[in-house]
Amino acid sequence: MHKTLWLAAASLTLFAGSASAANRPSGYVTLCSEGKTCTVATATNVAFGRSDQFFYKTLTGSFACSEATFGGRIAGGVNECSIPNGSATSSAASSSAQSSSAVASSAARSSVASSAASSATVTSAASSAASSAVASSSGSSSWPASTSTRPQLSDTVAAAYDVDQYLAAAGTVGKLVTDNWKPRSSVISMPATPDYLVAKSGATYSTVQAAITAATLAGKTTRQYIKVMPGTYNELVIVPKGLTVTLYGGGSDPAQTVIALPTAAKLTGSQYAALANPGSAVFTSSTPSSIKATYDACAAKSGSIGTTCSALFVVNADNFEATNLTIQNTWNESANGESQAVALMVVGDRNLFYKTRLLANQDTLYVKSTAVDVVARSYFAQSYIEGDTDFIFGRGTAVFDKSTIFFTRVRKSSSTIGAPSTYGTHPYGFLFTGCTFSADAGAATISLARQWPESSSAGVTIGKMIVRESYLSAEIKNPPWADWSSSTPVQYGTAAKPYLAEYHNSGPGAAQ
Repeated sequence: MHKTLWLAAASLTLFAGSASAANRPSGYVTLCSEGKTCTVATATNVAFGRSDQFFYKTLTGSFACSEATFGGRIAGGVNECSIPNGSATSSAASSSAQSSSAVASSAARSSVASSAASSATVTSAASSAASSAVASSSGSSSWPASTSTRPQLSDTVAAAYDVDQYLAAAGTVGKLVTDNWKPRSSVISMPATPDYLVAKSGATYSTVQAAITAATLAGKTTRQYIKVMPGTYNELVIVPKGLTVTLYGGGSDPAQTVIALPTAAKLTGSQYAALANPGSAVFTSSTPSSIKATYDACAAKSGSIGTTCSALFVVNADNFEATNLTIQNTWNESANGESQAVALMVVGDRNLFYKTRLLANQDTLYVKSTAVDVVARSYFAQSYIEGDTDFIFGRGTAVFDKSTIFFTRVRKSSSTIGAPSTYGTHPYGFLFTGCTFSADAGAATISLARQWPESSSAGVTIGKMIVRESYLSAEIKNPPWADWSSSTPVQYGTAAKPYLAEYHNSGPGAAQ
C-alpha cells in the first residue's frame, strides 16, 4: 500500500500558521463564521479554518465562508473566516470583527515546529492556474504604494514573478533549458514497504547514510524509497548526484524523525572527521566516490572547514524528495562559540521538500548550485525553517510555498532572515508565497533579507528575493531590507526588474 502526499494548491493550501488564538492566524480578526456570507471591500487574503490550520484565498466582494469556497476543511469543530487586522470590510462584516491575537510567542513557536508537517495526506488538488489567479487579482487603493525603500510589485510585474516562472528553467545562465517543472502538481509516494528501511533497531540499516550508500551501490535508475522510522539519527548525510531517491519519516509527525549533528564552520578537518566518520566506519574505501568525495574534501582541510562543509545534510542529487522529517544542526554556540552551522545544503536541481523542519541558528538552509552562474531549483512546501542569522541563503533559485519562517531570539534580538546571492543577470532568486514570517516576541528589529555579495566581482551576484501574499509579524522592520555592510548597500533593482520587493502581504509587519 502506498501513502501519497498531494502537494500544495497555490492559494488553497493547508498549513500550520503561527496563531495563538483558537480560530484565527496571528494578526487576523474574525470576519464571519462558517456557513455565513462574508464581504470584503477590496482584494484580501482571507483565512478559513481553525486550530492553527488554515486555507488561504485572495477574495473580493461577497463570498460564502465555506469548504466549497476555499477547497478544504479543518475537521473537529466550527471553522471561521478571518482577515488581516485593518483590512477593509463591509459595515455588516466589520461589526462582527474581534480584536486580533498577540503574535506568536516561544510557546507558539514550539507548536508550529511540531505541527507544520503533521498531516498524513493533503487532499487539495494542485492547480497550475491558481498562482496566476492570485497574481492577477485586481489591484486597489487598499494595497500600499511602492516606495523607494519598500518596493511593491504591480499586478503586471507580479504575474512574471510567480511559482511557475521561478521554476520553469535551469542550467547555465545564458543557456537555460526550459522544462517547466511544476512541483505543485507532484505526488510524493510513501510506500508501506520501502526499498530501504532505516530504524534504530530491528532493520537492515541503522543509519540514513548506510541506506543511501546501499542504494547508490545498487545502481538502479528508477526512484528508490527510503523510510526512516522515528528516532534521532546523529550523522552526516550525503545524497550523491545520480541517485534518485525519496526520503520520508515513518512517524505521524516530522518532529519524530530527526537527523542531527553539531557540525560547524569553525571545526578543523580532523574534528569534522571524528564527528562525521566515527571509527572511520561510515565513509570507507568501499563507499562510492560520488559520496566519499564530498566527505574527503572537508575532512582533508587543515584549518577550519568553512560554511559549505558545516552542512550535516548535503543534497548533490537532482530530483531528490524529502518529507515528514527534521534536519537539525545542533551546534551549541553557548558552549563552543558562534559559527556558521548549516542544517541542509542543496546543490542539485529539481529538489522538493514537503512538510520538513529545518532547524539551526546561523545559516540553517544553504540553497546552492554547482557554479555561480548555474541555476538550480528547490521547492519547499508547507515546511518550517528556523534560525537567527542569514538562515536562508545562497545563489540557488528557491520557492517557499505556504511555509513558516521563524526567527528565534534565543541568541540575538535583531538580525536578518535571508541572504540571497543570485547571479546578476538571472531574475529569480528566492520567492516566498503564502508564507508566515514570525518570531519570538520583541521589537521590530528583524530584516527580511540582505544581499550576500558571494562573488568578489561587482555585479556578478546580486541577491534577489520576493515576498508575496504572506503574513509578516510585528517583529519585521520597516523598511524590511538591510545593507550587507556600510560599504555594500542594499540594491532594489527597478520596478520592472525588481531585486527585492513585496506584493499583497498582510500582518502588522507588512507595508501599511
